[in-house]
Amino acid sequence: MDRCRIPPSEGLTPAPTQLQARCAGSCYPADPREILQTFAQALEKVSPTKKLDHDLRYPIVPHIDFRVNFDLYAQTYALWRDARWFPSRIVILGVGHRCPAEIACHPLGFRSALGEVSPDRDLFSSLSASCPFPIDQETRGFQGEHSIEFVVLWLQVLRDLFFPDRSFTVLPILCGGFQSAVARKSPPASSSPEALFARALATFSKDPGTAFVASIDGCHVGPRFEHPFAADTKVRAQVANWEKKLWTLASSDTLSDFFAHLGQNQNEYYFDGVGVLHTLLAGHKLKAKTQAPVQWFEPADQSMVSFSRGHLIPC
Repeated sequence: MDRCRIPPSEGLTPAPTQLQARCAGSCYPADPREILQTFAQALEKVSPTKKLDHDLRYPIVPHIDFRVNFDLYAQTYALWRDARWFPSRIVILGVGHRCPAEIACHPLGFRSALGEVSPDRDLFSSLSASCPFPIDQETRGFQGEHSIEFVVLWLQVLRDLFFPDRSFTVLPILCGGFQSAVARKSPPASSSPEALFARALATFSKDPGTAFVASIDGCHVGPRFEHPFAADTKVRAQVANWEKKLWTLASSDTLSDFFAHLGQNQNEYYFDGVGVLHTLLAGHKLKAKTQAPVQWFEPADQSMVSFSRGHLIPC
Protein backbone atom coordinates (compact mmCIF):
# COMPACT_ATOMS: atom_id res chain seq x y z
CA MET A 1 0.00 0.00 0.00
CA ASP A 2 2.91 2.37 0.58
CA ARG A 3 3.41 2.72 -3.18
CA CYS A 4 -0.07 4.19 -3.67
CA ARG A 5 -0.01 6.51 -0.70
CA ILE A 6 0.22 10.21 -1.40
CA PRO A 7 2.48 12.71 0.35
CA PRO A 8 1.11 13.54 3.83
CA SER A 9 0.97 17.22 2.92
CA GLU A 10 -1.42 16.51 0.04
CA GLY A 11 -3.58 14.31 2.23
CA LEU A 12 -4.03 17.29 4.54
CA THR A 13 -4.96 19.72 1.78
CA PRO A 14 -7.80 21.87 3.18
CA ALA A 15 -11.20 22.09 1.52
CA PRO A 16 -10.83 19.94 -1.61
CA THR A 17 -13.67 20.28 -4.09
CA GLN A 18 -13.30 16.84 -5.65
CA LEU A 19 -11.43 13.72 -4.63
CA GLN A 20 -8.99 12.26 -7.14
CA ALA A 21 -7.97 8.62 -7.55
CA ARG A 22 -4.40 8.14 -6.36
CA CYS A 23 -3.82 4.38 -6.46
CA ALA A 24 -4.24 3.83 -10.21
CA GLY A 25 -1.13 2.35 -11.76
CA SER A 26 -0.04 0.69 -8.53
CA CYS A 27 -2.90 -1.05 -6.74
CA TYR A 28 -4.92 -1.41 -9.95
CA PRO A 29 -4.47 -0.54 -13.65
CA ALA A 30 -4.52 3.06 -14.81
CA ASP A 31 -6.20 2.36 -18.15
CA PRO A 32 -10.03 2.26 -17.91
CA ARG A 33 -10.34 -0.74 -20.24
CA GLU A 34 -7.78 -2.65 -18.21
CA ILE A 35 -9.59 -1.74 -15.01
CA LEU A 36 -12.87 -3.17 -16.27
CA GLN A 37 -11.16 -6.27 -17.64
CA THR A 38 -9.26 -6.93 -14.41
CA PHE A 39 -12.28 -6.46 -12.18
CA ALA A 40 -14.55 -8.44 -14.52
CA GLN A 41 -12.16 -11.39 -14.39
CA ALA A 42 -12.24 -11.32 -10.59
CA LEU A 43 -16.04 -11.19 -10.56
CA GLU A 44 -16.30 -14.06 -13.05
CA LYS A 45 -14.52 -16.29 -10.54
CA VAL A 46 -17.34 -15.74 -8.04
CA SER A 47 -20.14 -18.24 -8.54
CA PRO A 48 -23.57 -16.58 -8.58
CA THR A 49 -25.48 -16.72 -5.31
CA LYS A 50 -29.03 -17.80 -6.02
CA LYS A 51 -30.48 -17.29 -2.55
CA LEU A 52 -29.75 -14.01 -0.80
CA ASP A 53 -31.24 -14.14 2.67
CA HIS A 54 -30.27 -10.77 4.13
CA ASP A 55 -30.20 -7.05 3.44
CA LEU A 56 -27.30 -6.15 1.16
CA ARG A 57 -27.30 -2.43 1.87
CA TYR A 58 -24.65 -2.57 4.61
CA PRO A 59 -21.57 -4.34 3.22
CA ILE A 60 -18.35 -4.58 5.19
CA VAL A 61 -15.34 -4.47 2.89
CA PRO A 62 -11.61 -4.07 3.52
CA HIS A 63 -9.38 -1.36 2.16
CA ILE A 64 -6.25 -3.49 2.04
CA ASP A 65 -4.17 -3.19 -1.13
CA PHE A 66 -6.02 -4.96 -3.96
CA ARG A 67 -2.85 -6.90 -4.69
CA VAL A 68 -3.05 -8.61 -1.31
CA ASN A 69 -6.49 -10.20 -1.70
CA PHE A 70 -8.51 -9.04 -4.69
CA ASP A 71 -10.85 -12.04 -4.58
CA LEU A 72 -12.24 -11.08 -1.20
CA TYR A 73 -13.46 -7.77 -2.60
CA ALA A 74 -15.07 -9.49 -5.58
CA GLN A 75 -16.92 -11.95 -3.35
CA THR A 76 -18.64 -9.10 -1.53
CA TYR A 77 -19.48 -6.83 -4.44
CA ALA A 78 -20.67 -9.76 -6.58
CA LEU A 79 -23.71 -10.03 -4.31
CA TRP A 80 -25.13 -6.81 -5.76
CA ARG A 81 -24.62 -8.31 -9.19
CA ASP A 82 -26.44 -11.47 -8.16
CA ALA A 83 -29.31 -9.55 -6.56
CA ARG A 84 -29.59 -7.36 -9.66
CA TRP A 85 -29.65 -4.41 -7.32
CA PHE A 86 -27.63 -1.23 -7.40
CA PRO A 87 -28.11 1.74 -5.05
CA SER A 88 -28.74 5.25 -6.24
CA ARG A 89 -26.67 6.77 -3.46
CA ILE A 90 -23.92 5.33 -1.34
CA VAL A 91 -22.70 6.56 2.02
CA ILE A 92 -19.05 5.50 2.28
CA LEU A 93 -17.76 5.25 5.82
CA GLY A 94 -13.98 5.12 5.63
CA VAL A 95 -11.14 5.42 8.11
CA GLY A 96 -9.57 8.83 8.57
CA HIS A 97 -5.94 7.77 8.35
CA ARG A 98 -4.90 11.42 8.03
CA CYS A 99 -8.01 13.11 9.39
CA PRO A 100 -7.60 14.57 12.90
CA ALA A 101 -11.35 14.52 13.62
CA GLU A 102 -13.32 11.58 14.98
CA ILE A 103 -16.15 12.32 12.54
CA ALA A 104 -15.83 14.26 9.30
CA CYS A 105 -18.29 14.49 6.44
CA HIS A 106 -18.03 16.58 3.31
CA PRO A 107 -20.03 16.67 0.05
CA LEU A 108 -17.17 15.61 -2.19
CA GLY A 109 -17.43 13.95 -5.57
CA PHE A 110 -14.80 11.65 -7.01
CA ARG A 111 -12.85 11.36 -10.24
CA SER A 112 -11.16 8.18 -11.42
CA ALA A 113 -10.16 6.76 -14.79
CA LEU A 114 -13.76 5.52 -15.08
CA GLY A 115 -15.19 9.01 -14.85
CA GLU A 116 -16.71 11.34 -12.29
CA VAL A 117 -19.15 10.57 -9.49
CA SER A 118 -21.20 13.43 -8.08
CA PRO A 119 -21.55 14.08 -4.36
CA ASP A 120 -24.96 13.75 -2.76
CA ARG A 121 -25.43 17.35 -1.68
CA ASP A 122 -29.06 16.84 -0.69
CA LEU A 123 -28.16 14.06 1.70
CA PHE A 124 -25.31 16.10 3.11
CA SER A 125 -27.55 19.12 3.66
CA SER A 126 -30.19 17.04 5.44
CA LEU A 127 -27.60 15.26 7.57
CA SER A 128 -25.87 18.52 8.42
CA ALA A 129 -29.16 20.11 9.45
CA SER A 130 -29.86 17.16 11.76
CA CYS A 131 -26.63 17.63 13.73
CA PRO A 132 -26.19 20.44 16.29
CA PHE A 133 -22.57 20.90 15.26
CA PRO A 134 -20.75 21.41 11.94
CA ILE A 135 -19.98 18.06 10.35
CA ASP A 136 -17.87 19.58 7.58
CA GLN A 137 -15.54 21.63 9.76
CA GLU A 138 -12.63 19.23 9.21
CA THR A 139 -11.82 18.75 5.54
CA ARG A 140 -8.24 17.53 5.85
CA GLY A 141 -7.56 13.88 5.22
CA PHE A 142 -10.12 13.27 2.47
CA GLN A 143 -7.85 13.73 -0.53
CA GLY A 144 -5.99 10.51 -1.26
CA GLU A 145 -7.89 8.42 1.30
CA HIS A 146 -7.83 4.89 -0.11
CA SER A 147 -10.66 3.62 2.11
CA ILE A 148 -12.89 5.93 0.04
CA GLU A 149 -11.18 5.44 -3.32
CA PHE A 150 -11.40 1.65 -3.34
CA VAL A 151 -15.16 1.70 -2.70
CA VAL A 152 -15.86 4.27 -5.42
CA LEU A 153 -13.84 2.31 -7.95
CA TRP A 154 -15.73 -0.92 -7.26
CA LEU A 155 -19.03 0.95 -7.53
CA GLN A 156 -18.04 2.38 -10.89
CA VAL A 157 -17.00 -1.05 -12.13
CA LEU A 158 -20.26 -2.67 -11.04
CA ARG A 159 -22.24 0.13 -12.65
CA ASP A 160 -20.34 -0.08 -15.94
CA LEU A 161 -20.43 -3.88 -16.15
CA PHE A 162 -23.93 -4.69 -14.93
CA PHE A 163 -25.99 -1.52 -14.51
CA PRO A 164 -24.98 0.78 -17.39
CA ASP A 165 -28.25 2.68 -17.26
CA ARG A 166 -27.85 3.62 -13.60
CA SER A 167 -26.19 6.58 -11.96
CA PHE A 168 -25.26 7.08 -8.34
CA THR A 169 -24.05 9.70 -5.90
CA VAL A 170 -21.71 9.33 -2.95
CA LEU A 171 -21.27 10.91 0.45
CA PRO A 172 -17.87 10.21 2.04
CA ILE A 173 -17.51 10.07 5.82
CA LEU A 174 -14.24 9.60 7.69
CA CYS A 175 -14.25 8.07 11.16
CA GLY A 176 -11.50 8.00 13.75
CA GLY A 177 -10.54 5.44 16.36
CA PHE A 178 -12.69 6.87 19.20
CA GLN A 179 -9.75 6.33 21.52
CA SER A 180 -11.30 8.29 24.38
CA ALA A 181 -14.24 5.90 24.42
CA VAL A 182 -11.88 2.93 24.15
CA ALA A 183 -9.91 4.25 27.13
CA ARG A 184 -13.14 4.47 29.15
CA LYS A 185 -14.17 0.99 28.01
CA SER A 186 -17.54 2.45 27.12
CA PRO A 187 -19.24 3.77 23.95
CA PRO A 188 -19.45 7.53 23.42
CA ALA A 189 -22.16 9.10 25.58
CA SER A 190 -25.60 9.44 24.03
CA SER A 191 -25.19 13.23 24.00
CA SER A 192 -21.75 13.12 22.35
CA PRO A 193 -21.19 14.32 18.78
CA GLU A 194 -20.33 10.75 17.77
CA ALA A 195 -23.65 9.38 19.04
CA LEU A 196 -25.70 12.29 17.71
CA PHE A 197 -24.15 11.88 14.28
CA ALA A 198 -24.85 8.14 14.30
CA ARG A 199 -28.52 8.68 15.10
CA ALA A 200 -28.85 11.42 12.49
CA LEU A 201 -27.30 9.21 9.82
CA ALA A 202 -29.62 6.34 10.72
CA THR A 203 -32.69 8.36 9.79
CA PHE A 204 -31.75 7.97 6.13
CA SER A 205 -31.61 4.18 6.27
CA LYS A 206 -35.30 3.84 5.42
CA ASP A 207 -34.56 4.73 1.81
CA PRO A 208 -34.29 1.39 -0.05
CA GLY A 209 -32.01 2.98 -2.63
CA THR A 210 -29.33 4.03 -0.14
CA ALA A 211 -26.39 1.81 0.78
CA PHE A 212 -23.94 2.25 3.64
CA VAL A 213 -20.50 0.79 2.96
CA ALA A 214 -18.17 0.14 5.90
CA SER A 215 -14.65 0.32 4.44
CA ILE A 216 -12.45 -1.02 7.24
CA ASP A 217 -9.51 -3.29 7.86
CA GLY A 218 -8.90 -5.16 11.09
CA CYS A 219 -5.83 -5.39 13.29
CA HIS A 220 -2.40 -3.90 12.58
CA VAL A 221 0.37 -5.59 14.54
CA GLY A 222 4.16 -5.64 14.48
CA PRO A 223 7.18 -3.33 14.17
CA ARG A 224 5.67 -1.55 11.14
CA PHE A 225 3.00 -0.23 13.49
CA GLU A 226 5.49 0.65 16.25
CA HIS A 227 4.88 -2.41 18.38
CA PRO A 228 7.95 -3.54 20.34
CA PHE A 229 7.33 -7.13 19.27
CA ALA A 230 7.06 -9.15 16.08
CA ALA A 231 3.79 -10.60 14.84
CA ASP A 232 5.08 -14.13 15.21
CA THR A 233 2.94 -17.25 15.15
CA LYS A 234 2.02 -16.97 18.82
CA VAL A 235 1.10 -13.30 18.56
CA ARG A 236 -0.96 -13.86 15.43
CA ALA A 237 -2.93 -16.57 17.23
CA GLN A 238 -3.58 -14.21 20.14
CA VAL A 239 -4.71 -11.49 17.75
CA ALA A 240 -7.01 -13.90 15.92
CA ASN A 241 -8.74 -14.94 19.16
CA TRP A 242 -9.08 -11.35 20.32
CA GLU A 243 -10.49 -10.18 16.99
CA LYS A 244 -12.87 -13.13 16.74
CA LYS A 245 -14.44 -12.13 20.04
CA LEU A 246 -14.55 -8.48 19.01
CA TRP A 247 -16.58 -9.33 15.90
CA THR A 248 -19.07 -11.36 17.96
CA LEU A 249 -19.69 -8.20 20.00
CA ALA A 250 -20.11 -5.94 16.96
CA SER A 251 -23.83 -5.44 17.45
CA SER A 252 -26.15 -2.65 18.48
CA ASP A 253 -27.29 -4.84 21.37
CA THR A 254 -23.75 -5.42 22.70
CA LEU A 255 -22.07 -2.13 21.84
CA SER A 256 -21.05 -1.61 25.48
CA ASP A 257 -19.36 -5.02 25.52
CA PHE A 258 -17.69 -4.19 22.20
CA PHE A 259 -16.00 -1.16 23.74
CA ALA A 260 -15.25 -2.99 26.97
CA HIS A 261 -13.38 -5.63 24.97
CA LEU A 262 -11.48 -2.94 23.07
CA GLY A 263 -10.63 -1.23 26.33
CA GLN A 264 -9.16 -4.30 27.96
CA ASN A 265 -5.97 -3.80 25.99
CA GLN A 266 -6.66 -0.20 24.86
CA ASN A 267 -7.03 -1.49 21.31
CA GLU A 268 -3.38 -2.49 21.39
CA TYR A 269 -3.82 -4.40 18.14
CA TYR A 270 -5.00 -1.26 16.34
CA PHE A 271 -8.31 -2.54 15.01
CA ASP A 272 -9.16 0.35 12.71
CA GLY A 273 -12.91 -0.08 12.29
CA VAL A 274 -13.94 1.25 15.70
CA GLY A 275 -15.38 4.58 14.58
CA VAL A 276 -17.05 3.22 11.46
CA LEU A 277 -18.75 0.37 13.29
CA HIS A 278 -19.92 2.62 16.12
CA THR A 279 -21.38 5.09 13.63
CA LEU A 280 -23.51 2.37 12.07
CA LEU A 281 -24.30 0.28 15.15
CA ALA A 282 -25.19 3.18 17.46
CA GLY A 283 -27.86 4.49 15.12
CA HIS A 284 -29.32 1.32 13.65
CA LYS A 285 -30.37 -2.02 15.12
CA LEU A 286 -27.69 -4.05 13.38
CA LYS A 287 -25.14 -6.75 13.99
CA ALA A 288 -22.09 -7.86 12.04
CA LYS A 289 -22.11 -11.07 10.05
CA THR A 290 -18.61 -11.59 8.70
CA GLN A 291 -16.28 -14.20 7.31
CA ALA A 292 -13.34 -15.24 9.47
CA PRO A 293 -10.65 -12.53 9.27
CA VAL A 294 -7.69 -13.11 6.98
CA GLN A 295 -4.23 -12.27 8.30
CA TRP A 296 -1.71 -10.85 5.85
CA PHE A 297 1.74 -11.43 7.32
CA GLU A 298 4.79 -9.74 5.84
CA PRO A 299 7.98 -11.67 6.75
CA ALA A 300 10.21 -8.76 5.73
CA ASP A 301 9.17 -6.69 8.74
CA GLN A 302 7.42 -9.36 10.83
CA SER A 303 4.15 -7.41 10.76
CA MET A 304 0.56 -8.30 9.92
CA VAL A 305 -2.74 -6.75 8.93
CA SER A 306 -6.06 -8.55 9.23
CA PHE A 307 -9.19 -7.91 7.20
CA SER A 308 -12.57 -9.47 6.64
CA ARG A 309 -15.77 -9.09 4.66
CA GLY A 310 -19.44 -9.44 5.38
CA HIS A 311 -22.52 -7.36 6.10
CA LEU A 312 -24.31 -5.61 8.88
CA ILE A 313 -27.73 -7.20 9.17
CA PRO A 314 -30.79 -6.43 11.34
CA CYS A 315 -30.59 -7.66 14.93
